Amino acid sequence: MTAEYANDRRRRRMVILVGLVLAIVATGGVYLVLSRNSNTQPTVAMRNVVVAAQAIPARTLIKADQVTTKSVPDSPVWAPIASDPNSVIGQLAIINIPAGAPIANNLFGKGNAAGVTILQPEETLSADSPVWRGVSVNVPKDRAVGGKLSPGDHVDLFVTLAPQIYDPGGPALGYSDQAHPPATTGGYYSTQTTKVTWTNLEVLSVDADNSIYVFKVDEAQAEQIAHVQSIGASFTVGLRPPGDDRSFDPSTYGQTTNNMIDFFGFKIPQVIVVSTAPPLLGPGATSSPSASASPSATP
Repeated sequence: MTAEYANDRRRRRMVILVGLVLAIVATGGVYLVLSRNSNTQPTVAMRNVVVAAQAIPARTLIKADQVTTKSVPDSPVWAPIASDPNSVIGQLAIINIPAGAPIANNLFGKGNAAGVTILQPEETLSADSPVWRGVSVNVPKDRAVGGKLSPGDHVDLFVTLAPQIYDPGGPALGYSDQAHPPATTGGYYSTQTTKVTWTNLEVLSVDADNSIYVFKVDEAQAEQIAHVQSIGASFTVGLRPPGDDRSFDPSTYGQTTNNMIDFFGFKIPQVIVVSTAPPLLGPGATSSPSASASPSATP
C-alpha cells in the first residue's frame, strides 16, 4: 500500500510539472504576440492635397502664399483635388474659395465661370503676351459646317458684304428693278462681294442650337469683326483639318459674281427682242383669224 501511495504522488508531481511547463510556454507566447503588435503599426497610404491657406476671392489669380498642401489618407474622393501647388498658382479662381478648402481642378481656370476658356494651359498673361479676346458671331448651320463645330477646332472665317457705290449726286448705284441694269461709276456698282478674311481662328465655345460661335481673336481682329457685324455682313465658316495651321495671304483672295462668271465660264442670260408678239387674250377668248384677213400676193 505504501508503494501505491508513492506511485500516485509521483504521478501528481509529473502532472503539476507538465502544467507549469505549459503555463510558462503560453505566457511566453502571449508576451511575444503583444510585444509584436505594440511595435508594428498598420500602414495607411497617404497623399498630398492642395488647400487654400487663406480665402481666395473669385476672379483673381491664385498666388503662391494663398495655397498650401495637407497630407490626408489616400482615397478616391481626393481624385478631383489638385496635388501640386504649381498647377494651381497663376490660375484664375472662378468662384470664392474659403480658407482651408481643398482646391479642386474645376475651381480654377483660364476662362470665365460660364466655361469659356480663352488661354491655353501653357499660356500666361504678361506685358508682352498677345491681347487675346473671345468674340461671338452668328452663323446659320448651313454655313457653319452643319453646326458640327467643337471647341478646339480651327477655322477660316469668310465675310460676304455689299458695299454701296454712290455717284457724285448721291444716290446708290444699284439695280432699280430686274428689267434695268445698274448704273455704274468707274465700272463699279453695288452688289455682294465675298472673301476669306480671318484665318486659323480657334473655336472657344459652341451654341449650335442658337447658331452662336465664339472665336479666339486678338484685339485688332475683334474690332474688325465688330465693325463687319455692325454693317449687317454675313459669315461662312470653313473647318480646317486637325493640325493644319498653314498660313496664306487673304488679300489675294476674294470673289464677286463677275469673277465667278469669268473663272468658271457661266453663261450670261440675254434679252431676246421679239419684233411682233401675239395679242393678249382675256379669259374665255379664243384666237381666230380676222375676217378682213386675206392672202397677199406679196410677201
